[in-house]
Amino acid sequence: MNQDSTAQGLSTLLDTGDYDISVSSTALDGEDATAALENESDIGSLIISERSTDDMQLWRTTADVRDDVVDVQSDENASAAVGAITSGVEDGVVTETDTAALGETDDVIVHQISASGLEGALESVDDDYSVALEALADNDDIALNFTEENPGANQEAEEFQLGAGEDVTADDLDVVYDDANGDYYVFLSAGDISSDIEDGDEYEVDFTVKNEELIDSDDEDDYETVNSTIGFEDAEISFDLNDDDEVEVENAENQSITGTTNVAPGTDIDVRVRSEDAETNFIKNSEDNAVTADGMFSSQFDFSEESVNDTFTVQTRKTPAPSDDEAEADGVIIEQVDDGTDGEDGEDGEDGEDGDDGNVTDGEDGDDGNVTDGDDGTDDGTDDGTDDGSDGNDTDGDDGGDSEDGTPGFGAIVALVALIAAALLATRRNE
Repeated sequence: MNQDSTAQGLSTLLDTGDYDISVSSTALDGEDATAALENESDIGSLIISERSTDDMQLWRTTADVRDDVVDVQSDENASAAVGAITSGVEDGVVTETDTAALGETDDVIVHQISASGLEGALESVDDDYSVALEALADNDDIALNFTEENPGANQEAEEFQLGAGEDVTADDLDVVYDDANGDYYVFLSAGDISSDIEDGDEYEVDFTVKNEELIDSDDEDDYETVNSTIGFEDAEISFDLNDDDEVEVENAENQSITGTTNVAPGTDIDVRVRSEDAETNFIKNSEDNAVTADGMFSSQFDFSEESVNDTFTVQTRKTPAPSDDEAEADGVIIEQVDDGTDGEDGEDGEDGEDGDDGNVTDGEDGDDGNVTDGDDGTDDGTDDGTDDGSDGNDTDGDDGGDSEDGTPGFGAIVALVALIAAALLATRRNE
């Protein structure tokens, strides 16, 4: 079989579906094909599947995460770069989205494009898939377009394209290829697409495969396209306030000043607190407070050395929000709130329990003493009962329930009866 006929055969297979092709390595060495087929150790399998363009999913992250992924990939370790993206998803710093924030540092949009069978076309152009994508776009083999969904009245929709001298170039892209799943992660910020994108704009993102050899057709109706939609909004940030529109903290350690923002999770927020009174004169900084997946951030401060009613101003610094839109609020220090924990009160409660136990035990011992041993009964019933009863007074606290002589729940008459009984016992003993 010559090379041309082999190529023609493979082309036919590509047109007709998926196949397992058994190739004998022994036969390729010029040996008899029948002998090779009898030796299974010399048989390999090649599966040829029809390629497809399947899906697009949008994520967003920060410029720092993008840089980390690119640094890993620059070490020629694509699988590690994919792992960095996966870890970012698990850590909540790469999140699925349909919005992106615009500011001094725009959110980074991650386009996850699922399309099999493109790696050969890309690698035939350049090992750098950013360069290769732009070249394929220049040649009209593929397209990556951003089309405005909500143009104003009587206005044409804005459209930005990759390649062909248009707005998006290879320098704007970073591409990570996940070979195991056939996914391409294309990193691109709003500013990379166009500086004309504004708050409230909404764009449809289309990725299209046009090459007739890739789609097995020269008809535009057979182009393979996947798309998604993303909206853009100005970065916003604010502090959480009390009913008086103030940030409120206690004069204690570990005080949290919290806030919300619409920028990408993982973005670091710096917060500064400055006293308003020249006499107090304090400045406190909390840096690198990461935005969580729910758009919250929290900074910690120590106000234990400050006084109640001291006032201050709190402000975010170097956030992705436009420079004139940093969050700022007034703050006040209030008295530390008692959390209800008191170790001494707990000990008093234990003493009280001991006093109650003493009354019960001593009373029982007193009864036993009267029956078996007059002397012991007198000691137990009088001395011990009185002492334990005093402990019980510490806890009981019911006015009128305890007599002044330490006999809780009885009173003077019962005490007198006890003294007479003791006298009778003594007389009986002398007789």
